[in-house]
Amino acid sequence: TDLKLSFNPGAVFVSMQTRWVSERYIRRANTKALGKYSVTDLMTGVNQKIGKFEISLSAEMDNLFSAEYEIIERYPLPERSYGLGLGLTYNFESGGKNEK
Repeated sequence: TDLKLSFNPGAVFVSMQTRWVSERYIRRANTKALGKYSVTDLMTGVNQKIGKFEISLSAEMDNLFSAEYEIIERYPLPERSYGLGLGLTYNFESGGKNEK
């Protein structure tokens, strides 16, 4: 189950997402299971339009509360990780409309 909250007042954005995962079996006979966990990620950034381009700069923190969990048995995921993002989007004109 996921819950995502986003706040986007103008050019700045902030979003937080939490995933809840229940215990899941990893053997055909359902004799062994990996434990349940919840993970919260946080992202913030800025979007700026320049002509037909939109530039996005973001920073994110995955696993905000340093939960210890495994998706694959014996391969724990990082307790917390950080990332930076840079995006560039070109906005094409919509077809069928004549602009004056």
